[in-house]
This record gives sequence, structure tokens and C-alpha cells, in this order.
Amino acid sequence: GVQTCALPICFPVTILNYTFAPGTFGSEQEPNDTINQASTLESSNQVSGQLQSSSDTDFYKLTVGSGGTVNYSFDTTGTYYLSNLFSVALLSSAGTVLASTNTSSSKNLAASVPAAGTYYLRVSTSAGSSFTSDQYKLNYTFAPGTFSSEQEPNDTINQASTLESSNQVSGQL
Repeated sequence: GVQTCALPICFPVTILNYTFAPGTFGSEQEPNDTINQASTLESSNQVSGQLQSSSDTDFYKLTVGSGGTVNYSFDTTGTYYLSNLFSVALLSSAGTVLASTNTSSSKNLAASVPAAGTYYLRVSTSAGSSFTSDQYKLNYTFAPGTFSSEQEPNDTINQASTLESSNQVSGQL
């Protein structure tokens, strides 16, 4: 250590050096309660968020360069005795739900997106559920690929759609 002296007393001085390296973790930025206020979330980055009330909704904007698969992870920091406290959904740019789940635990999900563009992840309290203000963590990765949507009708073997090898199809019941 280094000492600084002001007669008749000497004081030890500690010199600290630090280096800042940009990371892949951040906190949500309020307001982010609507699609128009959505915080941007980059692929492979993680954001920490917290719902402020049972009516709070957090939106995160993702941009992808082609059709493919959005893989997203949701992690809660608490241990819950009630199930399905959080609702997590992937939305189109028009706000249409492409995939969703209700959970009270860590969850990895995947959903196909048809084309390049802007999509949104939405976190809210599940309908009819209790509210928790515990933090959550959210991130996503994107895998480009061939994508197609199911063709209706396809309710029987005779109406089955053809699925080509290595291609993805998105459907909804």
C-alpha cells in the first residue's frame, strides 16, 4: 500500500484499479408497459425484471433477420407454492400471441416466427393468479431456418400436411 502523511499522522491509502467490460445482463427500463414502450432485448442478453402490481405488464422487443425459431428462457428467483404466477408470451408485431405459457418456475420455450421482423416478449401476472413482486430473468436466442405455417384443414390422416426434412412448421390447436 501507499501512505499519505499529514504531519504528524500517516494514513494508509489503498489504490484500486478496475476494468469495465460490457456485459450481457441488464435491468428492465420502465416504462415498458405497452408494445410501443417495449425495451429492446438483444439475442443472448439477459434482462432482469419485476412486475410492480398484478396489472403490470412488461414488454421486450426482439428483432430477427429471417424466419426461424425464437428460443426463450424465463427464470424466477423465488420458490412458490402456487402454480402459474407468471404469464410469458411471444407476440407478433401486431400483438398476436404466437406462443405462451403460464409458469411459477424456470421455463425454456421455443416458437417459430415466419419472417424477418420485430417480435415481442410479454411478461405479466397470469389471469386469476396471485401477484408476486419477485424478480424474473428473461433472455432469448434465435436460430434461422426454413419455416412454414400449418395448412388447414389437417385434422385427419387424409388431410395431413407434408413436412419436409429439416424444415419447421408452426401450428395452433
